[in-house]
Amino acid sequence: VADGLVTGELSVEVPREGSASCVVPLSALPKDFPFDRFDWKVTFESEAGRDTLTDEVDVERGLLHALGHMVRIQRQFPDGRYSHHYFGDAYGVRAMFAYLDLLKREPARLECNRDLWNEISSEDIRASGLRFIDMLVGRQNEDGSIPMGYGEHHNVYNVADGGQIALSLGQIAPLLDDAERREACLLF
Repeated sequence: VADGLVTGELSVEVPREGSASCVVPLSALPKDFPFDRFDWKVTFESEAGRDTLTDEVDVERGLLHALGHMVRIQRQFPDGRYSHHYFGDAYGVRAMFAYLDLLKREPARLECNRDLWNEISSEDIRASGLRFIDMLVGRQNEDGSIPMGYGEHHNVYNVADGGQIALSLGQIAPLLDDAERREACLLF
């Protein structure tokens, strides 16, 4: 991993026409490990030969890809949701606004990943996140409970999920320019 900064090796016997599962212990992670972008390689060796799988982890590119998916999938729902699991969606929306804040502070990031930026804009991301926030705020019951997408037709309210959603909106609130929406998130 990361051009050899992290390594591991394990001998595994795979039965003929079978499969095997194992965990390969890796060396210690150095303090300067490049978490934002690194490569990895796995090599399988046997008497029959050698096979190598390689790829690269690019966190920002992966995030942009995921945000693009969220923007596109939200178009399938007329009310602003992404799925029937609002608590998970709230994690994604929190990432949207954190990333938009990073772009505001470091606009040069828009020059990277041009192929993905050709499919989505920062305004698309912002509009999608705001639409989700507006949906949640508009659906919250007077008693503070939040109808959950997976149980909304049966008046199911999950306290832990609702708490996580409220926490997400509280963390998003300071990143919003619109004072009215910021207040709505804090009241939520």
